[in-house]
Amino acid sequence: MNRTHCGIAFTLFTLALSWRSSDPQAEAPVATVVPDGRVGTVVDRQGTALVRPVGKDRWSLLRQRALVMPGDQVRTPVAGANAVEIDLSTGGKLVVGPGALVELSEVGKVRLYRGDLAVVPGKAAVVVRGPGGFEQSIAKPTDLRAADGKTVALGAAPRWLTGYRSSTTDEWVGALLAKVDGRDVPLTVGYHKVDVVIRDQIAQTTVEQSFRNTTGARLEGVFTFPLPADASISGFGMWIGNELVEADIVEKERARQIYEDILRRKKDPGLLEWSGGNLFKARVFPIEPHSEKRIRLRY
Repeated sequence: MNRTHCGIAFTLFTLALSWRSSDPQAEAPVATVVPDGRVGTVVDRQGTALVRPVGKDRWSLLRQRALVMPGDQVRTPVAGANAVEIDLSTGGKLVVGPGALVELSEVGKVRLYRGDLAVVPGKAAVVVRGPGGFEQSIAKPTDLRAADGKTVALGAAPRWLTGYRSSTTDEWVGALLAKVDGRDVPLTVGYHKVDVVIRDQIAQTTVEQSFRNTTGARLEGVFTFPLPADASISGFGMWIGNELVEADIVEKERARQIYEDILRRKKDPGLLEWSGGNLFKARVFPIEPHSEKRIRLRY
């Protein structure tokens, strides 16, 4: 498709942040091995988290969307707000708290050496082993603590976990705010699709969303999207009628000139720019009355 005539421009900024025992429940759903062999994928990290691959001596920074392989150990420093969230290949997730050390020994099995670990199982239970002879097949959300040679289930979420959950954004979910009667109003999400392809341990994520304009007015809006740490935008587009129009990358000031010119000519532009932190935004116009605006973002 020829993309240069469609009147879309965006400014692109790249954001780079420095930085075995058997299951006692034999009748539980069986954990399956994914084709690339991973046991989990890092979906969020706050502060510092380190990984030591199986058979290696050195620790290295654990980055967003990194794959965790069987036998990898993950740890976080004690001092500071350090936590890492890992989606398990079985469909569950782990949140490793400050000062914790865990080993993802194999699919569906975790060893907790020290610290706090929040376990949210998927369809299959997660088998956790820990100090003091602890071994349990966890089938419901459980917060564990390994300290003083023993492992216990906590009766309430620890304070660090409450803070972590309150500070995280919904990954893969964008919002479209439009001016309605002088107010910024979030448009209703029509549908939301996410596709993740992993090649050479690098994940490419494609997010497709639609938003409904239920008013009788043509609107201009701002699409915002919280990017993961270490992610960079690789594509942006939106549907004009039934045609997907991909954006071209141009220099920032030139992009703004194009956008303003298109607004004057009442065509369909999109201007994507970094708005600080991990948040990216795109100005979208027009959003036709009683219609659905579809947007696609790739990073």
